[in-house]
Amino acid sequence: MMRRFFGFLFVLSFLLTSCSTTGSVSKTKISADQLYKQGEYQQAMTIWEVDIRSSESKGRENVCESYTPAAFAAIKLHQYDKAILWLKKATYSEKATDSTYVAMAEVYRVQDNLSLEMLALQDYMAKYPQGKYTEKVGMRLFEIYTESGNWELAEKYYGLLPEDRKRDASYLLNYLTINQALDHQDICDSIVGVLLEVNPNQIVALNWRGKKYYHLAEEAYQNEMTAYEQNKTRKQYNQLLKALDSITSDFKKSLDYFAKSYELNPDPQVANYLSYIYNRLDDKKKSEYYRRLSER
Repeated sequence: MMRRFFGFLFVLSFLLTSCSTTGSVSKTKISADQLYKQGEYQQAMTIWEVDIRSSESKGRENVCESYTPAAFAAIKLHQYDKAILWLKKATYSEKATDSTYVAMAEVYRVQDNLSLEMLALQDYMAKYPQGKYTEKVGMRLFEIYTESGNWELAEKYYGLLPEDRKRDASYLLNYLTINQALDHQDICDSIVGVLLEVNPNQIVALNWRGKKYYHLAEEAYQNEMTAYEQNKTRKQYNQLLKALDSITSDFKKSLDYFAKSYELNPDPQVANYLSYIYNRLDDKKKSEYYRRLSER
């Protein structure tokens, strides 16, 4: 599953700039902003923390502007518990911004807390559906919903991805997983087609197509053989011979996909499919060869 970290430190630096105090701001707060930009995170955090304590002692938490920037400094210092505490307090105040929720989600991601990261991102989308981070938040929610098995939500968020991301292999593979879980076979086949168009050597896509044609051929073979065993007439025999042409064609298509996949990645499960296919094509030597490979 994708666990990419989308420019965390850069985002924090940018967010801090967008959250800097304006208007009749005190010199101490301006100083904290400057210290932060100079990389003096501990000193900046100390100044903001003093302001936080002052605001809280006066019962002015609701209008305290220092929670979010102090949290950014804490994150830079890897003090994540302190950062989360301040970010939570920011969300309870009037001074929370879109960057507050993005930073909270990122901290939870660092802490590998998928459920709380998801909640922070959902809060962002609810409060800032047209915000400047909506695209990145949507991309991350797509990943989370896929990873956590929320298939319907994952399917919805795939539709909201930027067009270039929809053709990205990692997102397409996630989308394939989603549609397999939802049993949308036609959509799966379309996704596999795009994956192979982007990369003809895509192992997952090759195996999916190989299985598709194998199961089509095997099911048809079993049905025709059963029909013939139950009614051994010349008419039924001719029907069997006619069906075998199509069945053989599908087995050969399956063979092409699996053979290429095995050449790229010698997987015992793929070797097992190859063994069965060669057996159906009456090539006992190759069937036995791949059977042995499948047992390694």
